[in-house]
Amino acid sequence: MAIPILNHLDLRGVSELRNALLHKTTSGSAANVEGKIIYDTGSDTIKFYNGSAWISLGAETNTTYSTSVVSDSGIKLRLTGANPTTTDDIIFTGSTGITISRTDANTIDVAGAHDSLSGFVANEHIDWTAGSAGTVHATNVPTLNQNTTGSAATLTTPRTIGGVSFNGSANIDLPGVNAAGNQNTSGTAANLSGTPNVSVGTIASSNITTTGYLRGPATFTIDPATHADNTGTVVIAGNLQVDGTTTTINSTTVSIDDLNFSIATDAADSAAANGAGITIGGAAATLIYTHATTSWDMNKPLNVTGNIGVTGTVDGVDIAARDAVLTSTTTTANAAQTAAEVGTLIDARSSAHTITGDASATEFTITYGFTAAAVNDVIIQVVCSYASDTDYDGDTVYAETERHSTTQCKIKFATAPASGHTYRVLCFKVA
Repeated sequence: MAIPILNHLDLRGVSELRNALLHKTTSGSAANVEGKIIYDTGSDTIKFYNGSAWISLGAETNTTYSTSVVSDSGIKLRLTGANPTTTDDIIFTGSTGITISRTDANTIDVAGAHDSLSGFVANEHIDWTAGSAGTVHATNVPTLNQNTTGSAATLTTPRTIGGVSFNGSANIDLPGVNAAGNQNTSGTAANLSGTPNVSVGTIASSNITTTGYLRGPATFTIDPATHADNTGTVVIAGNLQVDGTTTTINSTTVSIDDLNFSIATDAADSAAANGAGITIGGAAATLIYTHATTSWDMNKPLNVTGNIGVTGTVDGVDIAARDAVLTSTTTTANAAQTAAEVGTLIDARSSAHTITGDASATEFTITYGFTAAAVNDVIIQVVCSYASDTDYDGDTVYAETERHSTTQCKIKFATAPASGHTYRVLCFKVA
């Protein structure tokens, strides 16, 4: 027993109807409801009702033609399909100058009337032969063609081609074409259509103007005079753009007027320009741009005559801000520094201080006199300098050292130095 569903079944466009069977019946037994689909067990086809008839899926309506004899006065082409109607008929009937007659049950003769269509002969007609598909064929129609045998007549008025008179009675020999001599090319030549081929040796002309471009072989040579000796000058009166992948220059001297020589101009950013530079053949010397460090990398030593101006650091050291001495001292390349200059440099990086004991103080603050790069970038040494203490004078004293800043430190003793005992505190900055 089927379960009746009295409302629409909406699958929401996401669910599938699987393993479904169509209603098995016949179109004669099914109710005629527009849009209804059945499986017709009588014809073993799937059909749907279009509102007026049952239509087999996959079949086109009114698309098959059959030929039938309607009357002695015409031929009717009737559309056949699921629902043919009389309005689908196409009828060819006799008209002025055409005679349509039925000779038997299967043949319709169509003949032209000789009084209005000249050229017909007796028994000219078109036969229609009945059959499952029907055929139309022509009978008694003579072959029509143009008789082209014989020779063409000569021209009544002779014409001239390339200066040669021509009347059609003989072949033409044109100077410079198939006969000795030259063609007169004075005046303006007409436009050439297509892609003509011109094979010549030498063209003597001053200027050549073209609206297209020059095409040549795989290797195209421009050779100014004197020829075949790689001399002369080729002048490009305008910009030069090379779209190939390799540009080779075999000349010994290259002169460029531009003040700025650009390389990798099509690089979108620093990463795209990585590896750009200059390579010297034979020496394997390179000057290459490296994106990772955004710097120029050289693989050969650099010799400089003259001074070097530096903005920034050299091997991580800020030369300009290192200390006041370098800003006031000029160092000439390849010149030796004097003892005074070396002493000035050492004094700028070191200082010496004296501690005198009073039998009560155990801590002493030392101010360097210079500024270290970091708090711990200072070497501190305490030395006994009490001449009366002959056993320890000049010896290193191990005291506690606290570095408080880049400009000061504190020396601490476990026992207060005796009154009058002196110690030297030596300070050196390493950066």
